[in-house]
Amino acid sequence: MNKPSVYFETTVVGHIAARQQSDIIVAARQLSSCRWWACRDKYRIVISQVVIDECSAGDSTAATERLELLADMANAETRVTIEQICRDCGYNPPSICSPDELLGA
Repeated sequence: MNKPSVYFETTVVGHIAARQQSDIIVAARQLSSCRWWACRDKYRIVISQVVIDECSAGDSTAATERLELLADMANAETRVTIEQICRDCGYNPPSICSPDELLGA
């Protein structure tokens, strides 16, 4: 069985790698991102070069932590082509959603 594809954007990576925040909304997003991360093996994770660039920016220690999360993920630079191939073969292309949506929250 093929795993569903999930496009991973920068804020999700930031929520997983960041120190626990006191703002309750940010803390809730961190929690759901971390909960999703624990079951990430169910998905084929896709990222773009933009995500890699954004995760590389800023404090070097934090950037290293963010980049370690991105290791071994597929790159989404060919997303339009992938979507068309999926449609041509009778499949729906991957959907983009938040960790909360993936967890059914």
